[in-house]
Amino acid sequence: MKILLKGYYGFGNLGDDILLRVAWRIITYKFRDASIFVYSNFNKNLKEFNQSQNYNHYIFNLTDNRIKIIDWTEHHNFDLVIDGGGGVYFDYNKRSFGAITNQLIKWVGAERIYKLDQVLRRIANKKRHIQFKKRIGVGLGIGPYVSSAKLFYEHLVEIGSTDVMLVRDRKSLEYLSNFKFGGEASLCADLAFFSDYWMGDVLIQEKNYNDNRVGIILMDWHEGMNDRFLVFKTFADEITKTGKKVTFFSFDENHDKGYKEFFQKQFKFSVWQPNELSINDFLTELSSQNIIFSARAHGVIIGSLLGVPSVCIGTSSKLIEVSKMFPNSSEVIYEPVALDALHLSLKRITGNYDEVLSSLAKDVYANKKLANESLLKLSLYL
Repeated sequence: MKILLKGYYGFGNLGDDILLRVAWRIITYKFRDASIFVYSNFNKNLKEFNQSQNYNHYIFNLTDNRIKIIDWTEHHNFDLVIDGGGGVYFDYNKRSFGAITNQLIKWVGAERIYKLDQVLRRIANKKRHIQFKKRIGVGLGIGPYVSSAKLFYEHLVEIGSTDVMLVRDRKSLEYLSNFKFGGEASLCADLAFFSDYWMGDVLIQEKNYNDNRVGIILMDWHEGMNDRFLVFKTFADEITKTGKKVTFFSFDENHDKGYKEFFQKQFKFSVWQPNELSINDFLTELSSQNIIFSARAHGVIIGSLLGVPSVCIGTSSKLIEVSKMFPNSSEVIYEPVALDALHLSLKRITGNYDEVLSSLAKDVYANKKLANESLLKLSLYL
């Protein structure tokens, strides 16, 4: 059997690297003799590639070397394609006059757009590089899209080509319904909740708020970046003066260039570098924090699984949906983020720290239970 794991893989994004490791372990356990391929476009064949030629080969360390890496230049036929989690289907990039076209595409719907694309490609004698018998999305986040999103057509074709969509939140189910998805669709835990598949020997440190460690996970945004950074810089300055030990974390060394430049000279700055660090080393440092403020979905999820209470910075509907996975232990700060709101969340969590830790343990347990149920559901479709 020939299987392709497809996602945002090999780009140096911690959340997606963990999702790849989980997807690989699930598939290799189910199909022990299968030939496994990983789709990764971050290499010399991609425009504006600015890393070493073999940068994405760290994938071999995540999968114990038993895979083959392919990219968009190759032609292959697969028995099964697994879209293995994360926010793969979204787009903030705009194109001129795209809103009208996208509205028409949305009206036609994913299933019919996919069939139309197949017809047009047969006429043009231009088959897609990746052919398959069956396609399943697992733990995916769908949306959001700006009205004139550049990738909307391509994404609806891919969604329409998928037989089963197991998505990580109800907002994603709404998007699938709006896109007229014709396959099976249901809720599934985010793959990161299969923590036994990736956590390994990470040292989960006992939490004592007297350590005063505050982790902040931000990122580069398409717009409004510096205004957001200034609020967090002021916050970090003020709590440092009260004795807090602030560390900024980047989950994506290739994407977060502006973020790194803004903060690294003044504050401790820890970057996920998959070719230099082990996951255990990076996550052990993240685990040592007493509270995490995160503008990344997997910052909230991974931090919580490491036993660290989180404050979710609601910069997108995706982040707000993720916060709902931790109803008893996580807080949300909506945009525009106010300095007072950051201080208030810090005070509320630290003022009831033991109670928050207990609530966090219950939320994590509930999500892991959902993950086990999701695995049973997935096994019915494989």
